[in-house]
Amino acid sequence: MGSTNSDRFPGLGQDLSKRELEVLALLVEGLSNREIAEALTISPATVKHHVSACLLKLKVANRARAAVLAIDLQLVPRS
Repeated sequence: MGSTNSDRFPGLGQDLSKRELEVLALLVEGLSNREIAEALTISPATVKHHVSACLLKLKVANRARAAVLAIDLQLVPRS
């Protein structure tokens, strides 16, 4: 049986704030920063800050990798 990402990266993503997880869930759905801002009634600059924090905490370089890892680690509900 192969190891999962949660086995290989224990604790990864566990330090994400509630708001970062909300942003990450919308990012996984493919929303742009502007669309995320509208959905959460925050500014696009604030979304950019949260996305950057997510990338840093997940140790990934881009949104696509963050989305894949968020699903693999079950950080966000699957739709």
